[in-house]
Amino acid sequence: MQMYYNFLTGKAMSRTEAFDLMRYMASVECSDAYRAAVLSVLRIRGITEDEIMGFYDAMHKYSIKSEASDIVGTGGDMANTINVSTASAIVAASYGIRVAKFGNRSASGSHGSADFMMELGYRFPETVGDAQHLLDTRGFVFLYAPNFLREFAMFSAVRKALGFPTVLNFLGPLLNPLAPSKRVIGTADGTMMDLYAKTALRSGFASIIVHSADGMDEISPLSKARILRVNETIEEEFLDSPGIVGKIEASNIASPDPRKIQELTLASMVGENQDGSKFIALNTAPLLVLNGFADSITEAYDLALDHVMSGKPQRFLEEILHES
Repeated sequence: MQMYYNFLTGKAMSRTEAFDLMRYMASVECSDAYRAAVLSVLRIRGITEDEIMGFYDAMHKYSIKSEASDIVGTGGDMANTINVSTASAIVAASYGIRVAKFGNRSASGSHGSADFMMELGYRFPETVGDAQHLLDTRGFVFLYAPNFLREFAMFSAVRKALGFPTVLNFLGPLLNPLAPSKRVIGTADGTMMDLYAKTALRSGFASIIVHSADGMDEISPLSKARILRVNETIEEEFLDSPGIVGKIEASNIASPDPRKIQELTLASMVGENQDGSKFIALNTAPLLVLNGFADSITEAYDLALDHVMSGKPQRFLEEILHES
């Protein structure tokens, strides 16, 4: 392919060329050697705005756009924390925010967002129509990524063999099939924050992009965080998370043991693990800001923590598990 030759010589692709390349790589005609070469070159030389938009166009095949929110991370931070994005999604939904949570099983941590929901017995919708129905009737739905990103299976062997994050790790959080209008996106790679923000701006969804100084792909209670707010413009701020939540014991929010993660997450959602409750409230806060319940993350944190301690998220979780 001529575009691939140009690509190897260092020439950036247009949005259309990137679209064509991704569609080819996601097809049965493409070899694993070809996929590995492209993913490796992108990892070394980086990716442009037009290229990520072309890849996004190629993989985001659903036309539905929902007035809903999502909170999702790239993974790959190796922090083994509690399932904070999923817990925060449930807390936000119990607060009255329509949430379409997109997630997968763990790739690098000990317990991923889908692992958490599976352990609870949640039944994942398998079609966009079913997912939309759950969102409309319950105000919450968890979309299991492999049910909707079937093209990603074409890359499974190559990604495993390469052993490093690829552009697909970046794309994953953008590909929620319900295309929520508001999204909190966490990245373990701080250098990708600006590209996420520009992609959100060009794609037309409001977003808060987060990365913590300790490497977490969420707002860490243990370090400061960089925040990018996207809504017609991009605004930057730095959050002193430890100054907001106070002293947190790392052992109360992380563990290499999947069973312990499940226990800590559930205890945090009901206020029995207060360090974990603060962690969840801290990451629920951006969803409250995006939906107009507060102007600042600090203000939203107080609202979210009070809500966690009220017991309403626990009752809401019991309801969605009963009805799923």
